[in-house]
Amino acid sequence: MSRLIALFLLCFVVVGSSLAQTSSGRMITFPAHTEALDNGLETIVISMPGGLVSFWLIVRTGSRDEFEHGHTGFAHFFEHMMFRGTERYSADVYNEILTEIGASRNAYTTDDLTAYHVSIAAEDLALVMDLESDRFKNLAYSEDVFRTEAGAVYGEYRKNVTNPFFAIYEGVMTTAFDAHTYGHTTMGFEED
Repeated sequence: MSRLIALFLLCFVVVGSSLAQTSSGRMITFPAHTEALDNGLETIVISMPGGLVSFWLIVRTGSRDEFEHGHTGFAHFFEHMMFRGTERYSADVYNEILTEIGASRNAYTTDDLTAYHVSIAAEDLALVMDLESDRFKNLAYSEDVFRTEAGAVYGEYRKNVTNPFFAIYEGVMTTAFDAHTYGHTTMGFEED
């Protein structure tokens, strides 16, 4: 078991070093324009060739913000809920529009943030910005949808706990961070 933990920690060192800054000291190697909008939204625009756009919305909330005992996994759960639609764009309409324009999209939750991303042709950026702003301002769902998604997330948790790596990771985190919210994974604890 101690060899597995040592191997696991070595992975952190290797991955961490690969994410280090470039020799110029910049994390982003392309020219970037940043701007804070009046509503507090911080934007970063990085021009790249090719006519494609990768649109990201990063919310500075992750599992570390789940500090109430018995309430873990909510950041990840609400990442899932964000795909359940609005009055203007139901989940089906949202998915249909993105499929029609050939978009690639996904989301993920970490300890520190929740990220939503869509890759599209540049001419579809205004449409995607409309879809995403509506989703973030007007999310709507019924109790039945809430319960259905809770079941889906629980199924994802059950799948993960059968993975030996997840079991080791969960054990390392709860041991290393016994007094900090990093002690639970983004999936949360099953009893929660």
